[in-house]
Amino acid sequence: MRFLGRITDRQVTGEELGLVQRISRYGSRGVIINDQGKIALMYLSKMRIYKLPGGGMLYGETKEEAFIREVREETGYPVEILTELGSIEEHKARNHYLQHSYCFVAKVCGPSVGNALSANEKRLGFQLRWFTPKQAGFRMQKNQCIDYTMKYILLRDRIILREGLLWLKKNPQPILPIHRPQTANGNAAIPGIVALQIEE
Repeated sequence: MRFLGRITDRQVTGEELGLVQRISRYGSRGVIINDQGKIALMYLSKMRIYKLPGGGMLYGETKEEAFIREVREETGYPVEILTELGSIEEHKARNHYLQHSYCFVAKVCGPSVGNALSANEKRLGFQLRWFTPKQAGFRMQKNQCIDYTMKYILLRDRIILREGLLWLKKNPQPILPIHRPQTANGNAAIPGIVALQIEE
């Protein structure tokens, strides 16, 4: 599995606190694309920031099972994994906490079944929002906060989004047109399929 990076206090706070030696939590998260070529971001209304869907693995789950479950709970949508991007570490030395996350790209594969947010996610005001790849990158870059843990999350998710969009650029996905084209006699044509092209 490809290693996407290691985030430490040096990058987040400028402090040299070293690495945490023992993994505290495993997680699964990643980039979700729908059939219109838009990217899912979770908006945390209480903090006014965006993050990627995903969360912690439960005992006995595979990383893939955890990812699919977390995405469904947060977004309400079932997804099909397209690729595994790799893994990333967050060494929160102030808290003596190391999180190891597995990262994926996936596509929506069915209608919404309704989300199942945790009490904390409801408290933070989790809301699903869809953006073009360019808009998603812009939103993630504009994220600002002062919370120590959230700073790690924002940097981690910027890295995952960047890697996910690079993969999608190399592996364009079929998307459905929003409007049906018209034939010469004015009747609606059968919808075609076009390929998503990721902008630079």
